[in-house]
Amino acid sequence: MSRNWGAAVCRAHLGDRDAMVDMAVKNSAVLNRLDVDAYIGDTASCTEHYREYGSIAGDDRQVGERAREVAHHTALASDFLDRNGVAGTSVRCAGA
Repeated sequence: MSRNWGAAVCRAHLGDRDAMVDMAVKNSAVLNRLDVDAYIGDTASCTEHYREYGSIAGDDRQVGERAREVAHHTALASDFLDRNGVAGTSVRCAGA
């Protein structure tokens, strides 16, 4: 990851509207090329950011529909597993 990209992520999370829109437009274009049923994340803040793409870039004439699709198909891993009936148990690891 380049420093510039990392800085853009931080600016986007800190409320830089231009950085948020730029990321949403670029990421939506890339993600929609994938043949997947869902986009699953394990970091709540990042996953929530992707889930907001529809409101961030949904009005963009070129990628608005793609941004809304990404938002609609994005889920936090724990929520996705729970909704799909995957249950787990807690275990104590040795040495913990």
